[in-house]
Amino acid sequence: MNESKKMAKAFQKELESADSNALVRIINDVCDTMQVSQFRKPETKHKVEIMLRNKRPMVNNTTREAYKVLCDFARGCSTGNSAMLSLITKFQKSYAI
Repeated sequence: MNESKKMAKAFQKELESADSNALVRIINDVCDTMQVSQFRKPETKHKVEIMLRNKRPMVNNTTREAYKVLCDFARGCSTGNSAMLSLITKFQKSYAI
């Protein structure tokens, strides 16, 4: 459990320190992981949740399309997870994605 918290904090710091292009690269990496049917892995779910729960995500013209793809992939992968679906919907409404 402690290892996953360290990983989550490191990922959060990586998101906060990333510029637009690095953020797009991070989002695409997570989408690639989801694309190969690894969304069931806790690490991938945690990464998506961290991205969607970020207090001030950098949503701009450069990153908007990547966030849209992330939300679409996450919505497709989490059909039975109502908490994740509501998180995705809230994120999409908040940032007009």
